Amino acid sequence: MAAPETTDKRDMATIPWNFRKQDSSAAAIASAVTYAVQVADGYLGWMRQVPGLLAETDTQPLAGRRLLELGPGPTLGTPVLLACAGADVAVADRFLPPWDPAFHPALFTAMREAIASRTDLRTGPLDAVLAASAFAPAVACHAVGAEQLTTVGGIFDVVVSNAVLEHIEDLGATVTNLAAVTAPGGTGLHQVDLRDHRSFDRPLEYLTLDEQAFETLRRGCACECGAQWRASDYVRAFESAGFAVAMHGNMFADPAYLNDLRPRLRPEFAGLSEGDLTTISAFFRLTRSAS
Repeated sequence: MAAPETTDKRDMATIPWNFRKQDSSAAAIASAVTYAVQVADGYLGWMRQVPGLLAETDTQPLAGRRLLELGPGPTLGTPVLLACAGADVAVADRFLPPWDPAFHPALFTAMREAIASRTDLRTGPLDAVLAASAFAPAVACHAVGAEQLTTVGGIFDVVVSNAVLEHIEDLGATVTNLAAVTAPGGTGLHQVDLRDHRSFDRPLEYLTLDEQAFETLRRGCACECGAQWRASDYVRAFESAGFAVAMHGNMFADPAYLNDLRPRLRPEFAGLSEGDLTTISAFFRLTRSAS
């Protein structure tokens, strides 16, 4: 679960987002609960579009499913909620956030109250997390990057991520590892933000940087600036790893901005298709071969 967006991130700190001190004020806790529930419900909505993935029941729709979330974000609220939906949940993040005794008890207490009336979620995982003062009773946590998923030691029916795959270091290694940990016939559901995260008002400025300048930028901000890969790069990488891919663009650059950008593009990006240049956010549904 990526951090909520801001309009300008040009002055990115070198401390990874997940390691920054959490705001434990009542307003911040309420906002974190709302965001975690929103993302969890978004994942469930994606999964409802995959025939046979969710149980046909009003309670614990993910019962019996092995689920991996990449990049769960600083609170781990969403993966705990997915455990409340019945899933056997694991998370992987090279910057895995620690349990914060000044923040997480308040978060999960408020979350328990927020879902108490829902019939599709049980509160047992939240109770277990609060009793243990740790994520582990509900979520298996792995401090590894997407390029090392095979070290997690599990095979999953579904792998999900929200605005995470633009922050990886190596696309080829990542998709190879995704294939290795996805069960035959399993599903991948990934929302990818294809913008330059330094300024969402000018979302393709990094395509004016040469490879060396951009790699220096990425290394300096722990890849939080995003990636120059376009939607077609992800499609090719997923397919090369053995996934069937359905891609849907869901955010597009402003035409006036594109007119300003085109003369400034690096030569290696000047030949991008109109769709690749215009698409600045996309959803990818992956299906691993059953063989």
